[in-house]
Amino acid sequence: MFDDLKLKLFLMKTNRLLLAILFLVMVHATSFAQEKEKPKFTFGVGPAIDHNLALWGINFVNEVDLSISKRFTFTPSLTFYHSIGNIDFDHPNKGLKKEDFSSGIFINPKLKYDILQWKNGFILSFAAAPSFQIGSHAFVANINSSNPESPEWWRFPSKFNRLGLLIELEAEWNTKNPNFNQAVGVSFSGYDLYMPWYIMATYKVKIKSWGK
Repeated sequence: MFDDLKLKLFLMKTNRLLLAILFLVMVHATSFAQEKEKPKFTFGVGPAIDHNLALWGINFVNEVDLSISKRFTFTPSLTFYHSIGNIDFDHPNKGLKKEDFSSGIFINPKLKYDILQWKNGFILSFAAAPSFQIGSHAFVANINSSNPESPEWWRFPSKFNRLGLLIELEAEWNTKNPNFNQAVGVSFSGYDLYMPWYIMATYKVKIKSWGK
């Protein structure tokens, strides 16, 4: 109990610190980004896993990269996720397990740091952000676990608005078109003292400029 309380307090302090840093970053980015480098508009799609409910699905991402300095970038991100099927192949009631689902919209104001910057345009970056999720899920569970021979399956639906933590590792590289970059990101996000709740792998197309 005390360990959970300590972890919860640590996550709250971490999110508050990130929010304070991101506020300062936004103020700085508004003036600096236009002078330093044009924003990159990102569109992405890829598979996702709800690790808590043993579900897999798909995620769609929209982002804007605002350059702050040579290595730091502020990246407001909006992600939509919805489950498609389950990955719990050993579940004792596979028919009811098919009714499980999860979905959500995630708002992630990410602060990204470039770990590697190569001359050929390859960039490896690490990002962290407080993650606000608006979503819902439902799952079936046996409420009579003490008697395996007479299971009682109940369905538990839930809606929530919650704040968590997101971390992401992203690899970006140039394409033959100077106005477009490609990238692949792998993110982990946690909520309600559970980490990682969602794991997402996303292929991204970054538009470096519109026209000239």
